[in-house]
Order: sequence, then C-alpha cells, then structure tokens
Amino acid sequence: MSYACVLERLEHRGSFESTAAPRDLSKLEGIKTLLHDLGHPEQAFQVVHVAGTNGKGLASTMTAWLLQHEGFRTGCYTSPHLEDIRERITLDGEWVAQESFARHAETVLDLSESYGDAPYLSYFDLLTATALLAFQDAGCQWVVLETGIGGRADSTNVTDKALTLLTRVGLDHQAVLGDTLEQIAAEKLGITRPGVPLVSAEQAPELMPWLEHECQILDVSLTCTTTLPLTETDGLSSLHWPDGDRLALPGKAPSPPWLECFLISLLALELLFPKGTAVRSSRVDAIWNTRLPGRLDHRKSVQLGNWRFAEVVLDGGHNPDSLGALANQLQQWKISGYTLIVGMASDKLVDAVHVPLQTLVGQAQQTLVVPIPSPRTATPEVLVQFLSNPELPKASPPFSQREAGEDSSVEGFPDLNAALAQAGQQLEDPLVITGSFYLVGEVLRLTEGSST
Repeated sequence: MSYACVLERLEHRGSFESTAAPRDLSKLEGIKTLLHDLGHPEQAFQVVHVAGTNGKGLASTMTAWLLQHEGFRTGCYTSPHLEDIRERITLDGEWVAQESFARHAETVLDLSESYGDAPYLSYFDLLTATALLAFQDAGCQWVVLETGIGGRADSTNVTDKALTLLTRVGLDHQAVLGDTLEQIAAEKLGITRPGVPLVSAEQAPELMPWLEHECQILDVSLTCTTTLPLTETDGLSSLHWPDGDRLALPGKAPSPPWLECFLISLLALELLFPKGTAVRSSRVDAIWNTRLPGRLDHRKSVQLGNWRFAEVVLDGGHNPDSLGALANQLQQWKISGYTLIVGMASDKLVDAVHVPLQTLVGQAQQTLVVPIPSPRTATPEVLVQFLSNPELPKASPPFSQREAGEDSSVEGFPDLNAALAQAGQQLEDPLVITGSFYLVGEVLRLTEGSST
C-alpha cells in the first residue's frame, strides 16, 4: 500500500488530536493487545521515557542525540508533527523512510481493523505501535519515547524502561488530567517504575516537596536539574557537577526552556553512562546547537505567501507556561511593537491562558486572530471575545503596558492568508505567530526554502 493511502486510512481513525474527547485513563488494553499480537516489538530495545507539560519534544530529541553520540542505534518518538507525520519517528536523527512507515502502519492498521470495535484503538495508539515496529525493524538499541498526554495511561506507557524524565509540569489538558499541578503531575509520574531513576526539571516551588514525597513512596530515585547549578563569570557560563567537576559551556543558552531540556538530557546520560570531564564536554558539544522548529523559533527574512517579513517568531505554545515563556523570551530578545497572529483550539481557552495572552497582545501593534486547521479550532469571533473579556484575569506590569482594545487592536480573519495580507502592510515590524502547533505547521508549509 502506498504512503498516501496509509495516511488516508490513519486519518479515518479516531484521534484525541482531532476531538479532544476525554479518554478513560485506566485502560491500556487496546495498545497492549495490539503489541502482543505484533510480537512485542517494544521489548526489542531499551527505553528512556519522557513526560511533562512543556519541553518534552526537545528533551527527547536531545537525549536521543546523546544516545546516538554514545554509539547506539537510536530511535526517537515525539509528537505532534508540524509538516510531515514522519517527524514523529526518527532513526539516528533522520525521519523514518516513507516505505518503512507505510509498511509498518499497514501491518498495524490491518491487525487493528480485524478486532472490530473492541478493544478501542486511538490514532495515537496506532502511531505508537507503528513507531515501535519501525524501531524494532531498524535494529535500535535505545529508544526515547515522548508521552502524548499525561503518562499513566498514555499509549507509550507499555514498555519496560531504563530511565524516566520529567520536564516542567504546568496546567494543560485539565479536562483529562486534573485541575491542579499535583493531579497533573500524578498522571505524569505514572510512567515511573520502582527502582527506575527519574530525572526532573526544576518544578514549581509548591510542587517540589510533593514530588520528592511521591518518589519516596514509589521507590523512585529522583535527580533534579538543580544539582547542576549554572554560574556566569565574565560572560562565560559553567555547569557545576555534584562531584566537583566544572564544565564551561560554549555560549549563552538561547532560552530558559531550552536550558531546562539541555540539563535534563545531560543528567540522563550521566545516570546511564557516567564518564569523566572529556566525555561530558563532548556531550555538551553534541547537543548545544539542537533546536526544534516552531518552539521559540526566531527567523530573519521569511517569505510567507506574497510577503517577505524582516523578522518572524514561531511558537506553538498553547498553555499558560508556554505562552508565558514566549512573552518572556520576546522581552529578552527586545522584540516589541510586533504584529501578533494567534490561533488556538477551543479547549485551550481557559482562564489561565488569558494573562500570558494579554501580555503578548499588550506588546503588539496589532493582533490578528485566525482559525487553526483542526476540527477543535476556536473561531475568530470566539477568540476576539476571549481576548476582550473584561471579567478574565489581566496581565500586569512590567510586561504589559496596555490592554487589548486601547493602543493595540484585536481583529478576526477567516484564514491565515487573510491575516498575512494584513500583516504584510507592515513588513518591517516583527511578526509573532503562536497558539497552536497546527497553526505553526501551516506557516512552516509556506516557509519551506524561503528563510535566510
């Protein structure tokens, strides 16, 4: 079966990514049955499992690069994809080949369809099984698995594992995971196993005592990135290892979220393969230039449709922490007076995102809201109303000097192209596009081969 036909078959299957319907988090029978009947491909390699709210993809990618740097054949499974579904499945840093993806996906689809209506298998279940087959077929020795949502009942949580990683936990998917940081973190800690170490980013102060206590109960040794303090002397940064080793960094980290993922990945490899200073330094060099498109993605001279913008920032952030990180990063880059294009899923319009969105709107010359290419999209009318709602929390100084509706304007557009036509009237102003990876993917399809 051709690659295109397989994609069409996949898209006909149910998907949280399309519906955002809550799933019974207590059940993994579908994916377990599928993997059993496929011959347990998940048992063919060692696994590092990554959960968290933000930064999972970057931490997973960096960890996979480091395992490859150690000389292992390495697979990495991440989500979502921006332009091509094969972005989710990489082998030694390269997308899985179309032929391989189609062959393994066809095997998974044929088997799953033979079950009828039970057990239920989601779109993500099918992709996960496809990835595991591809990793087995490629002879991977290590695989890094990024959870999709949560952890405890995520499709990826069906393997033994050598190490687990936890990026920063924040508010997202509350309808599925819970309304508090502790509830959400408890779901993500479901990837842990007794006796298997956990490496965690520094968490919110109110969450750290709880996390330490839970790890003791679960018999999980916890290592936090705070064990690698960073100092700056004469503009040079150094990491201080617990054993007293001091390691100079090649330069300044591009952003705080990037630095968190960098530290998690270094600690992960240190726990798996502890080595001396020279190897630590080579590991730093191996991942120092790792970047992911659509995550605090700052580009110059970008052609979008008929317009070439002098400066564009792309970020798929859609929850309070990621949108807040974007606002902070724009301030560090001294970018203000920009045109802001926002598109979001309707289930992401919760009270907590109003503050960082108002921060972004407050620094924009104009805000253009658009639908995203997803059935879950919020309409432009709903987004305009949400951003203008006086009863929701507002941003406060020092970030926001004005509220939406005062010096800046918020206007709805029927699609991205219409918004770009408006933005194109101010080509020298920075352009910031955020709110959804679906929207960022749509933008990237326009930028291919056009950035300098």
